[in-house]
Amino acid sequence: MRISYFIFGAAISFVVLLIVGGIFAIRAHANGDDAGGVAAAPAGPAAQVAAPAPAPAPSPPQVSQTPSAPPNPFAVVPPIPPTPTPAAPPQRQVQFLPTGVGDVDPASIGYTVLASADAGRTIFAQKTDATTPRDAIIAALRDMTRILDSKPSVLGAFADAQQQRRGGATFNGLLKSQAVKGIIMCGIGDKGAAITIIYDRADAPNGDWAKLTAALPLDLQMQTQSFGEGVGTIDLPPKWKIASASNIGSVFVQGPAQQSVSLGIDLEVLTPDSMGASVQNQLAQSGQLTPAMRMLVAPYTDPVEALKNLTPQLSDMSQARGGPAIRLDQIIQSSSVQAQFPNGQAARIYYRTTQTLNGQSDRFRAWAQMECYSVGNGVWGVYACSVCGPDSTFDTNLPIMLDISKSWKLNDAVVAQHSQQNIAASNAHFQAFEQSQKEKQDAFDDYLASIQRNELIRERSNADFDEVIIGYRTVYDTETGEHRSVDLGNVDGIVNALNKGNPGRYVQIPLRDEEFPLPEGR
Repeated sequence: MRISYFIFGAAISFVVLLIVGGIFAIRAHANGDDAGGVAAAPAGPAAQVAAPAPAPAPSPPQVSQTPSAPPNPFAVVPPIPPTPTPAAPPQRQVQFLPTGVGDVDPASIGYTVLASADAGRTIFAQKTDATTPRDAIIAALRDMTRILDSKPSVLGAFADAQQQRRGGATFNGLLKSQAVKGIIMCGIGDKGAAITIIYDRADAPNGDWAKLTAALPLDLQMQTQSFGEGVGTIDLPPKWKIASASNIGSVFVQGPAQQSVSLGIDLEVLTPDSMGASVQNQLAQSGQLTPAMRMLVAPYTDPVEALKNLTPQLSDMSQARGGPAIRLDQIIQSSSVQAQFPNGQAARIYYRTTQTLNGQSDRFRAWAQMECYSVGNGVWGVYACSVCGPDSTFDTNLPIMLDISKSWKLNDAVVAQHSQQNIAASNAHFQAFEQSQKEKQDAFDDYLASIQRNELIRERSNADFDEVIIGYRTVYDTETGEHRSVDLGNVDGIVNALNKGNPGRYVQIPLRDEEFPLPEGR
């Protein structure tokens, strides 16, 4: 899963730029059998996907992806987006000098050997006559034709689309009858081209590649960092940092120049007709909805429509936390990919946004893989991995951001353990919430009952006063069921006299008991 971070050699600090918009093809001479020729695969996204990279420096043992989350989408097929630039120029045929083939010591043809590991080398040379990345790559391939047993096969060649100052190529071939692979990296300066080449056997152990890459400037090397309480690791260049991470695998990292990489982000979304959305609307109307309580609400759709529907809400949430406003400007391109969730819909989306903070607006480009999946009961989810950076430097930053993405690894056992702990904590929280709600309800019921008791007392007292004003009280005959109004001043004497012959037959009913009787049992 781990793809090494392409970096330039010692002596000059280069940053390799695998720029999508500057792809060009290098073809062999039309005769093809010329020993000095170089056979190249077609340039473009397909070539980038197929291009092997040098093995990485040592890192913690690789662990498989957790079954509870989709595999790293950027590790399966490098998602190099097609940049909307004019088509590549027609392929050109390159005639190499007939310098011969095979087993030449790099030092004998002007290279400084920075590191050696068995058959592998890290070599560096300055080419004053190479003034473009294309010239430098051709010169390096010509030299590799002399170093290897035969002409190398170019798998992909790339150049800076804007300034044409940097470039690179990947290749494979044979060295002493053994398969090798390597990468060429170049940068153009006042003194021509500085070229760094790393190559080794295709089956070379990681330790050999580590030795070869260790010869490069330290500030250009990726460092492995752990996140999420041991749930996973990710490789970051200098000045990049982990901004946030969960203990079940999601991680958000930020670069020094507004770049960002988001991996394993899982969002829960309510459908507009769901009970949850209805409750949220009621809370909003009553002014009780806080930013922390807000949920995303949108119809269940494909990823492209979901991005359009959710961006305004995500922008509001960002601003509520003090972040920028986000506007989706353009879907540059999208393509469907294999979904990881049952009945899910997945797509890779290349798009532009504008982010505005404190009155300052900046344009960004992003490359994301999004998957929408149904949960049920009016709930669906979005699982996303993305890379994002300023529009003006996106092509330059894309290779580094993809390398970071590809280095993302999770520990299955830790993910499972944390998931169970989170579920248990969630259940405990829910039970505590239910108990808290019950206690609140009981307290409210007691409060309401006390209000009702006080109201009853007040109403009965008012009834006594009204009865005095009226001057009558009802007397009830328990045998016949008749009611008669009797003068209040004489009611006691009248009732007592009536009950002498039949005790208890006649009963006084005060006005308070007629209109506001006490509850049973009181």
